[in-house]
Amino acid sequence: MLAGIFFIAAAVAAIIGLALEGPALNESRYIVAASGDDARVILGAFFEVILAISVIGTAVTLFPTVKRQSEGIALAYVAPSGSLSKDSKPHLSRLKTRPGSTLADAR
Repeated sequence: MLAGIFFIAAAVAAIIGLALEGPALNESRYIVAASGDDARVILGAFFEVILAISVIGTAVTLFPTVKRQSEGIALAYVAPSGSLSKDSKPHLSRLKTRPGSTLADAR
């Protein structure tokens, strides 16, 4: 029940946040034009924080249920792969790049 509430709150916050931040994200001259919609963007950022809290709440409340089936999948849902390990940076060294190229070119 609580996971469902977090999930719905995340969906609603994502939609409202994107709608409020739309002009700042899509307008190429938003900052230069000083359109005065700063309160709208700040409110959109607030909904993005609500979204983040809701996503974390969903993962944490679902963890015990998913853990009964597979602890690995439960951990993968709660934390992105590699973020908990101390040696997450060496994973970048496995990317194959050409001499003179950057990691951004590898995408």
